[in-house]
Amino acid sequence: MKYWFLILATVSMSPSQSSVQVGTELQYSDRLEIEKTFSKYNQALIEKNYEEVALYLQVPFVVIDNTPRIITDLSTVVTGLRTNRESLDQRGYGTSVPEEARISILSPDRVLVNRVIRHYKKDGSPLEVRANFYLMSRVSGTWKISGVLQQDPVYAGKSY
Repeated sequence: MKYWFLILATVSMSPSQSSVQVGTELQYSDRLEIEKTFSKYNQALIEKNYEEVALYLQVPFVVIDNTPRIITDLSTVVTGLRTNRESLDQRGYGTSVPEEARISILSPDRVLVNRVIRHYKKDGSPLEVRANFYLMSRVSGTWKISGVLQQDPVYAGKSY
């Protein structure tokens, strides 16, 4: 229950921008922008370019893992991502490949992106698979990541 409270709190705290989008469908251009944002974010993490990673993030930022929290400082979010990313290096990390996104529309300016990420070692062998829901918000016309909810990869893409 506290997980949903954190998601709802973050969604309600996220800045709402007026949108020219009408209806309940996500525009194709929005989907492209969401994918472009995620791709650039992923590449910046691979390259450990943390200044660039920050460009694709928005606070408040919700994290739902073993210790759910709402983070209001962007540098704290980047520090957490840095710690997570650099922990992969100790196991021979080479690259990350995101699978196709499943996007759920929350509002014209907010979506949940369900995505599996496959991490590979430098020799190309599998390192691990992770799955997350990414809360993304449109801020001043630009899509940014404003939260992450961890998911067991076995359940990625499944619904009840």
